[in-house]
Amino acid sequence: WDLHTIKAAVEAAAEENSPSAILAGQNFIESIEVKQFADSALSYINEVEVPIALCLDECQDFNFIVKCIKAGFSFVMHEGGGGEYGNRKALNFEENVKITKEVVKVAHAVGVTVEASLGDLPLSEKGLVNGLSTKGGLTDPDMAKEFVERTGIDILAPSIGNIHCLYKDKWPEPDWDLAKKIVDLIGIPCSLHGASGATDKQMKKAISLGFKKVNVGTRYNEIYRKSLLEELQKCEGLGCPFDSTTIAANAVKDEAKRLMREVYMSAGRFKPKRENYWSVVKMDINNHSVNNKNIPNYNDLVLEITNNVLKKIEKLERK
Repeated sequence: WDLHTIKAAVEAAAEENSPSAILAGQNFIESIEVKQFADSALSYINEVEVPIALCLDECQDFNFIVKCIKAGFSFVMHEGGGGEYGNRKALNFEENVKITKEVVKVAHAVGVTVEASLGDLPLSEKGLVNGLSTKGGLTDPDMAKEFVERTGIDILAPSIGNIHCLYKDKWPEPDWDLAKKIVDLIGIPCSLHGASGATDKQMKKAISLGFKKVNVGTRYNEIYRKSLLEELQKCEGLGCPFDSTTIAANAVKDEAKRLMREVYMSAGRFKPKRENYWSVVKMDINNHSVNNKNIPNYNDLVLEITNNVLKKIEKLERK
């Protein structure tokens, strides 16, 4: 939602060596312009070695999808079902196939990943809810297979009883039998939308069945909101200091890292290839003192550090 949350997301992935994704919806991106958002996010993403996709989430606007691809997004989602953003109008099957195919054609031409949805992925109208029905609009496995074959998408977001929202009691139990049938039939990974209210056990279950992308945006949003409110209460009369949003973003980062380690099991999956040339081995400063006095000879120290770095680079180049 801002530079601090982008930074926190990138840091979480880098610190856990976990491949990851940063998602944003059309409504937010438009509020600060496509190019400006992409440039900001990529300026952080490109500074780390761990792979992080920049994703346009749940969009029905073909022209906007193309705009995001041109701006440098590496992942786009065409929302054919009733999604979280925009008017959430579900397209009929043929309309969905037709537009998704066009998105795939444009995206794959420049190496961009495409996700699409089939079935209704509804949004609760009032945030925290209780007893919302999840029975309508579930994805038919045979239609999902046909959809994947005809469109050429990379990831499918099916409706298995999942809903975008947080719950007062507990997330409804998805139809796991249906989920397994879909994954087994389509031959590509699935994504679990609306998982903010899901338990760790439910997310692990989905992952074990072949769901390789889990969307928990509302959970992060709620953590951010609560933390930010708490921080702002402390500085009434003092304006809004920047560290309020930093602290709120770091609360999101903590949960992201926990999920990477304990739920997604993605922490440590990425193995860094690049050495940190500038990591300095602790040196005995007394060995670099001037005339045996306790004054460090900084010229010698800099020379030794530089030589160590050059040796590391030479060693890596030989590899």
